[in-house]
Amino acid sequence: MINYRKSLIFVCFIILLLLSSCTVVDTQTVEQIEYNYSRYEGIAQNDGYYTKFVCTSTERIEYYFEDEKYTEEQRADFINSVETLCIFLESEYEMLFEEPLCIYVSDKSMLQGTGRKLFLNDLTVESIDYVVAFLQALSGYNANYGLCYGISCYINEKLNGALLIPDVSVERLGQYYTMNANINLMDLTIPVFQTVYFSEEQNKYAYSTAYYFVKDLIERKGLKYSIDLLKNSAKLDTSFDKDYAEEKNVWLKSIGATKKYEVSTIPIRYELKLGKNTKTYPYVIYTPSTISYFVPNEKFEREGIVMDYDYIKYYLTLYEQDVMALKKYLAPYFDTENEVVPCYFNNTNKGTSYYKYTALEYASPLWAGAHEYAHYITYNDKIPVWMVEGTAMYCDFYLEHDGVYRMIKEYLGHIKSMDNEFMRLYNKNLVDIYEKSNEVNLSLFNEVMAYFENKYKTAHSTFAWISIVDKNEDGAELSYAEGGSLVNYLIKTYGEDKYFKLFEDYSKLNAIYGKTYEELKEEWLTQLKNKME
Repeated sequence: MINYRKSLIFVCFIILLLLSSCTVVDTQTVEQIEYNYSRYEGIAQNDGYYTKFVCTSTERIEYYFEDEKYTEEQRADFINSVETLCIFLESEYEMLFEEPLCIYVSDKSMLQGTGRKLFLNDLTVESIDYVVAFLQALSGYNANYGLCYGISCYINEKLNGALLIPDVSVERLGQYYTMNANINLMDLTIPVFQTVYFSEEQNKYAYSTAYYFVKDLIERKGLKYSIDLLKNSAKLDTSFDKDYAEEKNVWLKSIGATKKYEVSTIPIRYELKLGKNTKTYPYVIYTPSTISYFVPNEKFEREGIVMDYDYIKYYLTLYEQDVMALKKYLAPYFDTENEVVPCYFNNTNKGTSYYKYTALEYASPLWAGAHEYAHYITYNDKIPVWMVEGTAMYCDFYLEHDGVYRMIKEYLGHIKSMDNEFMRLYNKNLVDIYEKSNEVNLSLFNEVMAYFENKYKTAHSTFAWISIVDKNEDGAELSYAEGGSLVNYLIKTYGEDKYFKLFEDYSKLNAIYGKTYEELKEEWLTQLKNKME
């Protein structure tokens, strides 16, 4: 009996060791994730299963086939077809497989190509979808889908002789792109080819456009140039956007279209998101400063804006421009080369936007863009809250000459016709805020808010959006606008260097300014009242 118990304990101990070395798989996740075991090359599938593979390799590719699923003959035929494609790419494109491509075949897989890994759910390689996934595995997860699809059509026709007949003729496309409203389909990004933002009818035009445009591109410039362009599309570099727009406009002119495709001012790249939250955030959208997630066609009540495909592009352009200007301004004082931060845009936070250490949450895209990103750059848990929010408000309202505020000015444009209560309360020289034809005076806007927040700071305040954010200084009660106004006063009066030095050691405030916090606050309030009364 004693020996039996010892044996049982030993077996349990071994099982625990094995379990502790395994990766826990979320059964809700639908992703392909590679795991390395001594006996397995496993990938987590829909139900969290591990798949056992048999492995073989050639000079170019490592092949992983689900164990006991395919015969040796089936595997050999598949490898021969793949190698034929590789030889074609080497001869036509002069592509060298310097790094091995890994191909996993299992009926539990979803067809996907990413990061030099290709996941297939069968052995059929004579299809456009297979070639698309193959090129995505080689080019990058956010490579331009229109180029990828068009090149795949060309390769499939060359290798397999399967001539594709698009749903829409070239003649109809020429007529279609004489209307300005249709030119957005020339983006040819992944969302264009889905039905989240576009109808099935529109996508027929998108697929036909990609087919004819890329075929023309290959005939004019060659397959090598086209695949080089595809690989460059995965980079966040506007040189690709310029070259791509030029090629599209050459083709548009050749088919008799009268509209031109405009060059993007910032690079925006899309990745189709597989796995959980796909229905909520179907795409990952990349810019140089952000990784963005949008709820498709969400309406933001505060601005009255529907985040459709066109507006998301427009918004991200504004956002990136503001963020780049903000980084430039803060670079002397903070690390502005932080890793790119995920940004989630949805209307479920009851009007609240916030920075939560690893991501930015936006319930009001236009209003809070620079504010929350300023939190991300300047985060410091050793400073009082009036500095935390005051700095973000300063960055959000007082940098008009540093290239920021494209977004928040647009927001004020949306509300300029609203019956605004605090504007009615203050009747001196404020009509210009909403009447200026070219721009909104944001600093004056915030100074007015700060003045009234201080004047009417009671439990029965008529301003629902006033919230006290700081009580950790003796006698200090500052709201958002007041914090921004105070920070602006300190910077304009005593200089940026002194203010941002507080982030290094707030306890040295008296030594830095030669005054107490209460003295500085009284100075600020005096000048604010003199300015407004």
